[in-house]
Amino acid sequence: MLPFIVGGAILAVGFGVLAAFFDVETEKEKERQNTLKKDIENYTHKAQQAKKRHKHHQILKIADHCLNIIQRYLQEIERLQQEKKETPTQLEAVLEQIQQEMKSLPIQQKHALQIYYNRFEDAQRRALAYLDYLSRLKTQLQEKEKRLKSDLGEIKKLKQKVKKNNENIASNQEWLERHREWRDESQSNNPDNADKMQERMDRNKDNIRKAKDFIAKTQNWINKKECDIDEILKHIQTMEPNHLLPQDFLYVGKLACVNKSEIYAHDRDEESGWNIYGQRLSLESGEHEKSYGILITLKRNFIF
Repeated sequence: MLPFIVGGAILAVGFGVLAAFFDVETEKEKERQNTLKKDIENYTHKAQQAKKRHKHHQILKIADHCLNIIQRYLQEIERLQQEKKETPTQLEAVLEQIQQEMKSLPIQQKHALQIYYNRFEDAQRRALAYLDYLSRLKTQLQEKEKRLKSDLGEIKKLKQKVKKNNENIASNQEWLERHREWRDESQSNNPDNADKMQERMDRNKDNIRKAKDFIAKTQNWINKKECDIDEILKHIQTMEPNHLLPQDFLYVGKLACVNKSEIYAHDRDEESGWNIYGQRLSLESGEHEKSYGILITLKRNFIF
């Protein structure tokens, strides 16, 4: 009888809660994930090709492909958020129906049904945690997108300045040769003019030196940004939205086996113990230190 009670509760809200209950992916979800992987592999391949083919503009090409990957991830997160947003409410309805059934059942059956209730309660917690996970991932991707766009805008401006400075070098080099020629012609018959030409030559040389210094410093900055963007490309390939709650994501009520070293001790560095989601386990003592509880702490202003 008990399975029929639970089955009826599930039917009342839809089979969408089953995936959350068993923590498994549906075949449709697996197909979507495969499509996402293929899209990301395509963008990544294009970025790798850009490194080989566009020696002078590779950073712009790679950044564009990074932005494409981020946008594809954000689209997938938006889809998952819309698809999963009602799951906690649906599971709450299942819990309420099971509670109603438990009121009229004898003790033995009530205890058996309590097992189902506990599993659905954990499924609801996981569903809420999954939405939290998606929100954190979305925030991090948006921050990377913002940083990429800012860097790209700055790089484009600096490349224009480099171009103008190269033109300035060419112009000063041309005038330097003319002034040198006029100085040499004036050496014997017009010493004053020769001195003026020498002064202009000195200014030309100084302008060339300053322009070359600017180009060298700017190119070093651009080279650093190229390395940063290349690292972002590598990093975002590991940020594919998980279609299930990651095993190492913490949430209240989660049953987990952890090593002692994974629990934060208050005598350690404040920055230690955080996982990649900005969560940390710490041992909190109760009154007179007779009882202890594991506390999940969220890092302040943390971006996934």
